[in-house]
Amino acid sequence: MRHLLPATLRIAVLLACLFAPAAADSATSNYLIVANQTGLIEFLDPASLKTLSSISVNLPLESTGLRGIFADPNGHTVYIEGPVGPNSEAANNCCWLYSIDLSTLQTTRVAGIWGTSSRHNLVNAGPGMLQLTTRWPKNNNSAVDDRWQVSPDGRWWFGLRDGPALDLYDVANAKIARSFAAPSNSGQPAWATGAWLGNQFYVYAKVEDSARLWTLSPDSSELGDGVVIPDLNQSPVCSFEDIAQLIAASHRLLLYEVFGGKVDRRFRCPSVPGGVSVLDPATGNLTATLASERHFWTLVPNADGSEFFAITSEEESMQTSANLLRISAKTGQILQQRTLGSGYSWLANASLQSVPPGHVTVTLPTGL
Repeated sequence: MRHLLPATLRIAVLLACLFAPAAADSATSNYLIVANQTGLIEFLDPASLKTLSSISVNLPLESTGLRGIFADPNGHTVYIEGPVGPNSEAANNCCWLYSIDLSTLQTTRVAGIWGTSSRHNLVNAGPGMLQLTTRWPKNNNSAVDDRWQVSPDGRWWFGLRDGPALDLYDVANAKIARSFAAPSNSGQPAWATGAWLGNQFYVYAKVEDSARLWTLSPDSSELGDGVVIPDLNQSPVCSFEDIAQLIAASHRLLLYEVFGGKVDRRFRCPSVPGGVSVLDPATGNLTATLASERHFWTLVPNADGSEFFAITSEEESMQTSANLLRISAKTGQILQQRTLGSGYSWLANASLQSVPPGHVTVTLPTGL
């Protein structure tokens, strides 16, 4: 007699298929991946920060260069944000998304510029992780601009967009379960950043004159008013008005101001302090500052959240060589560091089945 699987078991099997890691007979190793705008991609040992392998991407002479790096949970693909093809109507914009198969070194254009429908099947599977999915909400009209982030158990996605506003996607039923929006404000939609910590999703945004943090779970029914957060890196001569990012590491929330490029507050306030703030989600208090003497461009946690990797911004234009740091997420102690080249770089931390031997070169597809 045929027996039907219980509903909870069917859901578990579905999630295991959707978000399964690499097969057990395909051993993986952890790598820190650094991509520089010049086209150099390096695969580093996460402990020593020494380069183990590298790829040079042949770029057009006058291009925006590389503008991001991500790893796929499948363990054999990385994605790069790269120049738009010369024959495209959006040739002066940033960026097209390309994949590189680390086994064959085949490069493929995966998606067009941000804001186009080609980006709708991309999901953030963790910090510096990107995943292509064929599952898409049946009722997705409100979710076209969402930046999706997968819950640790793979059961839910939160789609975050400026406002802030969010959609909660039920993976098993392939539909938007609920939508949320902050109380309306009279200004432009606020830049928003979010992170999963356990089974809760946290959203940070500065709405009008007040920075706030919202706490959501899959059971939440509304976004509410959130808790007020003090301004980061307070300076008596320069108010904080710029971009911050939120990550989770060492079982707590870390909030940092982004330094480097047009958003850098040091253009108008040279003495602005830096560091990474520990954020208490219950009270909104900033309870400690890690590595306060450093100004950071980007951070990514390691696999278990005990440490994070950081690229510093030594000066506003990022034309001075930056430093790559490995930092304890609990104490802020700098455990290892090395110098990177000048210009902008991006980070991903991933388990990969293999990396190219030595140094290799790839060419992106053109004429698309």
